[in-house]
Amino acid sequence: MATLDQTAAARGPKKPQLRTRKRSTRVDMTAMVDVAFLLLTFFVLTATLTRQQQIAMVVPPLSDHAHKDVPAHKVMTLILDSADVIRYYVGLPDEPPQETDFSQTGIRQVIQDHLMRGSQAGIPRCDTVYLTPCWDPIFVVKPHRTSRLKNLVDLLDEFAITGVSKYSLAPFDVADSLLLAARPLATR
Repeated sequence: MATLDQTAAARGPKKPQLRTRKRSTRVDMTAMVDVAFLLLTFFVLTATLTRQQQIAMVVPPLSDHAHKDVPAHKVMTLILDSADVIRYYVGLPDEPPQETDFSQTGIRQVIQDHLMRGSQAGIPRCDTVYLTPCWDPIFVVKPHRTSRLKNLVDLLDEFAITGVSKYSLAPFDVADSLLLAARPLATR
C-alpha cells in the first residue's frame, strides 16, 4: 500500500511567504559593441575591393604604313541593334544585311563561317602560318546608340571564344542607318 507523507501536516499551518520584487534585467552592451566594431574594422581593412573588369584591346600605332588596302571580302561588319539582334554583311553592303541573335547557332556560327571562309578556298589562316597570302579576316563592330553594353560585351566574348584576332569598333553613322532603313532584312 501507499504510504502517506505526514511530515507536512506535522509542521502546522503554512506561513505566508514574502514576495521578492523582480528587478528589471539590465544588460551592459558596451563589450558587445566594442567587439562588433573590432570585427567590422578587421573585415573592412582585410577585404579586397572588387576591381573593375577591363577588356584589353590592342590599338595599332598611327602611322602612314599602318593603313593598307584591305580586300572587301575579308571584312565583316556587325551592327548591334537595340532588340538583342545583330545585323551583318561581308564586304561592301551590296546585298541586304542578314540578321542573327546571340545564340551559339547564331552569331558564333556566323563568326566561325567567316573565319573558315579562307580555308575553304585553300588559303591558310595568318595566325597559324606567317605567309603573305593568308586569310586574316577583320570584324568591324558598329553598336547602335540604342544597343546595350551587355550585347557588346557578349560579342567581344564570342570573339574570344572563336579566336578572332582582328576586330575594330566603329561608330554607327548615317550610312548605316540608311542601309538598314532602305533594305529589307534577310534572316539567316
